[in-house]
Amino acid sequence: MVTSCTLIKASDLSMKAFEIAVEDRISYDDSLFLAAAEKEGIPLMTLDQKLQEKTKAKRDVRLV
Repeated sequence: MVTSCTLIKASDLSMKAFEIAVEDRISYDDSLFLAAAEKEGIPLMTLDQKLQEKTKAKRDVRLV
């Protein structure tokens, strides 16, 4: 069976997401997306300009 995407449990990302949230001073919700992107080795694509500005120095976050 072929799937179009892989599900990643938030609980599998919780420690990394918490570290990102504290380090980058962003919401835990946003940090979960960043942790998932980093785990997969891909950039986070976002429409959130504030998130991109806060994280661009350390993370691969791109505005769409």
